Amino acid sequence: MSECADIYAAIARLERKVDSIPRVNEQAIINKAIAGAKQLLKPEIAAAAAVGFVAQQQAGDALREAGRAAQLATNAGGVANNALGKVLGLIGTVSGLLALYGVVEILPARIDGVERYIDSVAADLSKLFGIVGGVKAIAQKAQRTADEGVQLAKDANAAIPPVRAAAQNSTTHC
Repeated sequence: MSECADIYAAIARLERKVDSIPRVNEQAIINKAIAGAKQLLKPEIAAAAAVGFVAQQQAGDALREAGRAAQLATNAGGVANNALGKVLGLIGTVSGLLALYGVVEILPARIDGVERYIDSVAADLSKLFGIVGGVKAIAQKAQRTADEGVQLAKDANAAIPPVRAAAQNSTTHC
């Protein structure tokens, strides 16, 4: 039992010691640190920080533009894939048309129906060629937009090292 009493006594002494430590006003310490930092802040550091912030904003804008360009390129790819599906469908139609032509040779009595079918396929083919031209223009525009976005990102990336170097140089002169 005396061991327990010794332990309780030691705990009581520690509690008294902890209670005797003066309380700290954290907000006052923070306020003093802020005031000291304001006195130490030089105009060169503030200018370098502003330049760095502007460069960071420009890089972010360039990356957003590159993202938009990539989205446009993706959309153009989807349109191109859709057109390719139509072209492949048309190839199937043309293959069927060729098979039908063989039947026309064998069965002259059905020529009128086949001619109407050929006319409809020709009309579909004409429509498809019109679509392909539009898809090509969209894909080319998407490529140009993607190239511009990539160039913007490269320009922004190239602007980062000089800004970083300027920021490091300005902090070393403080």
